[in-house]
Amino acid sequence: MRFGVTHREAERILLEVQDIPADRHAAVRSRLRLLQRLGLAAGARQGQGKRAIYGARDLVVMALALEFSQAGMAPERTLKLIQENDELIERAISAAAVTKTTADSIFFVFDPVALRNDTVFFTYVDAAGFRKVYEEFAIQRRLIRLSAIGLSALIDSIVDVLYPKVLFDVPGAGQLAANAAAFLRSLGSNGIRGVNDGDS
Repeated sequence: MRFGVTHREAERILLEVQDIPADRHAAVRSRLRLLQRLGLAAGARQGQGKRAIYGARDLVVMALALEFSQAGMAPERTLKLIQENDELIERAISAAAVTKTTADSIFFVFDPVALRNDTVFFTYVDAAGFRKVYEEFAIQRRLIRLSAIGLSALIDSIVDVLYPKVLFDVPGAGQLAANAAAFLRSLGSNGIRGVNDGDS
């Protein structure tokens, strides 16, 4: 069965993933709705009068947009960054969905400069690549700002909210593990991170 959540379910999941205090929920919902009005996850809209259904990738991109907001980016700039780097983000999500170890973890690395309209630097790397980027910037004395978002950790957090590990020890856990595996499969291409291949 294909993964899909409604707008309300997506909001609940993202608030939990972001670990937002209850008194800030309204502000985060407002930011998310603004991003959606600007065009975030536009493919999820079903047409006039029909509820939007968000797939696995939509959910990850929405979570990523909120992370950019947490880094201080304005909604318009967040959306522009996502739209201009759509293919790179797709590749990064696919890579992050199949990582199996901490060394394989995928990070977005970028210059969060907020006072310009263009993005000076934006890419994704694994843990070794992250160290290399840092060292190159530091050696060349160009490191004024550098932000990173752990994409693998972000996807893990979404999976943990959707399929809590504490439920894996109760009857019916096989189906829960299968659902978690299917979610990750829909993001990646080969292999499943953190789920026994026998369960998929």
